[in-house]
Amino acid sequence: MKLSFEKINFRHIDIIFKWLAEPFIQEFWDNTLAHKEDILNFAHGRKKPSNYCGGKYVYWIALCDGHPFAMLMTMFETAEDHIDDIKLNYLSKTGHTYGIDYMIGDKNYFGKGYGAKTLSAFLDFFRRDFDPRADTFLIDPACNNSRAKHVYLKAGFELVADFVMSGDVSGSGKPHHLLVKYFSSMDKKAKIIKKLRPEDFEIWKSVRLEALKNSPESFASSYEEESSGSDSDFKKNLIQSDVFGVFIGYSLVACAGFYSLNSLKTKHRGVIWGLYTQLEYRGQGIASALIQTIIHHARSRVIQLHLTCVTSNLAAVAFYQKQGFSIYGREDRSLKVAETFFDEYLMILDLTKESIGNS
Repeated sequence: MKLSFEKINFRHIDIIFKWLAEPFIQEFWDNTLAHKEDILNFAHGRKKPSNYCGGKYVYWIALCDGHPFAMLMTMFETAEDHIDDIKLNYLSKTGHTYGIDYMIGDKNYFGKGYGAKTLSAFLDFFRRDFDPRADTFLIDPACNNSRAKHVYLKAGFELVADFVMSGDVSGSGKPHHLLVKYFSSMDKKAKIIKKLRPEDFEIWKSVRLEALKNSPESFASSYEEESSGSDSDFKKNLIQSDVFGVFIGYSLVACAGFYSLNSLKTKHRGVIWGLYTQLEYRGQGIASALIQTIIHHARSRVIQLHLTCVTSNLAAVAFYQKQGFSIYGREDRSLKVAETFFDEYLMILDLTKESIGNS
């Protein structure tokens, strides 16, 4: 039994809506038009505003050996959100809190132990690959849904309260259980590489400005320009580019970005930009692991990667060559910092060839 998880997309819509039509799902699950429209909106990339919980839900599909059988929903919870007062007492003070909903849609997976195992596996996946700072999860089944309560308790949740749900949702005015699962604080030395989300803009902004200030000759952008930008500018960068970060515990210590060119004649090419590792974390293989993660990410999107490197930074040139990049050109006086010009090498990695970089 191999369990895997991915965000839902348009290919999952038919089977999800088939599940939503089942009587055993409709008994406890929100089957309103607004909810269905929100699922469709998310599956197509949330290209328009949503009236369902502010469009804050992230929808996931669970697969067993590649076969979809369950759906999960997660929402980042804060004190500023319009959540039931009882939940405010259980928000994390050290990390992030998420509300979660969960259903098994395929009846063939009932009564075989998949309920608790799938939920536990999803939480591990979520904390590893989506938000390493997630340490508290809330779930609130209807009080008359004894089967769900049993599954959640078996998955390690703790029943902390009963309450009457408020708001304008399908369960409003009805009694619900509140169950919580806590995870211990992350190992301060644990290293995690993940793609940053727009919500991560503050921590990325800090490291990005540090990079521009400490190594102005290494970046085409400047500290003066980006430090005067708005928070929306940093969020926009995290949407337009795939920016990856290395976390040691909860601290972002290194980052780099990738994007592919989008014209018909250039969309086979990708660009790596903005690599930076904080000084105290250099020499530990962090930058190498980060670049190899991005290279792996890029392989399914482009066939060649480009980057530029200041010619005077011999250590950086050697680093990129070790990752498999080669020099194919030089641009004289590419950058000007104060009154000093810097030349840059143009470097390329052919992704159609076998990788020679170190992971």
